Amino acid sequence: MVAKWFLYPAAILFLLATSFTANAVYPCSPWPACSSSNGEISDPHDAAGSLVMEGVLMWGRDTLNIQHDAFRIGHILMDKSSSQSSGAKGLAGNKMLHTGMAAGDGFAFPYSVWGGFSHTDSSGDFPTTAFDSSRYNFLVGADFSPREGLIMGLALGYEDQEIDSFFNAGEMDMDGYTVAPYIALQVGDQSSIDLTFGYSDIDVSQFRSTGGVPGGARISSKVDSDRYFVSGNFTTFRDYGEWHVTGQIGASWAKDQQDAFTESNGTVNARSSFRLGQAKIGGEVSRAWGAFEPYASATLEYDFARTEIPFAAGVARSQYDPTDVLFGFGVRYFADNGLSGSVGYSRIFGRENYDESTLQFLVRAEF
Repeated sequence: MVAKWFLYPAAILFLLATSFTANAVYPCSPWPACSSSNGEISDPHDAAGSLVMEGVLMWGRDTLNIQHDAFRIGHILMDKSSSQSSGAKGLAGNKMLHTGMAAGDGFAFPYSVWGGFSHTDSSGDFPTTAFDSSRYNFLVGADFSPREGLIMGLALGYEDQEIDSFFNAGEMDMDGYTVAPYIALQVGDQSSIDLTFGYSDIDVSQFRSTGGVPGGARISSKVDSDRYFVSGNFTTFRDYGEWHVTGQIGASWAKDQQDAFTESNGTVNARSSFRLGQAKIGGEVSRAWGAFEPYASATLEYDFARTEIPFAAGVARSQYDPTDVLFGFGVRYFADNGLSGSVGYSRIFGRENYDESTLQFLVRAEF
């Protein structure tokens, strides 16, 4: 039964991911430094900031991590039926059974609302693609349980990101909105699956300096971007007294489609797209101390599909590493009145010439 429910979302994710070329061609605009025959970038200074998109596509981690932690501290990962019948405590020894609305409140289904915030710093230090990025992500959501063990909901988000692109002495300012419906299903007594689809409408303002030299003439531009993403996870957990062990396997896929745009010096940039598919497997260990649950986690991530940006021969670029390990730690809180929350920190290790760290907060209320 578990295998069957896991294969459905896994198959959907696989088909979506393999429907697109992993090493798609980056459409070079008619920049003077670009080769007209093969679209290769021979001078990163003329890249209008778009080379930074290699790192920017990692943005989806923020949204999906906030949303999954909302699942994690919600009732979907509890064996509600056995807890209710036996009087056992719920998640990690805390009395967090989702009992629904009080009698007479007029709502047919129990529901929850939640909100999350994250701040992420990331950077790349290879000369031809060097950048620093700071992004803020705000996410709110509401979900309901039409039947035991099933959650259906909708998340809405806003993100703001500032990127200093050192390779062209430029800057990118990005902001936009996200809508993401999701569903989670309890499978057996101690496992669940969840699936999220999302769309983001992003506005980008950017500039670069002539010759890539600070103080050079600014060449500015604005561009609209559409992002689509899908993510699925299978999660299982076990209790060992006050200790709680969780394992997870999942995959996600994201596409960023930028419209064509013209820079202030008249340079025309063609429509372009960036894709990233990522698989992950990891685990978490936590321990209950009264209403608190400290935790530590480690997740191995692998990019199985990624848009390549071709450079002309002789142009130095970093060697791409498709694998990293995401380490995290934090603490969750569970009150007796249905209010819960978490604060956590995570950091990526193992990516060549790339660093990323995130601080995340979440509050959830069940009714």
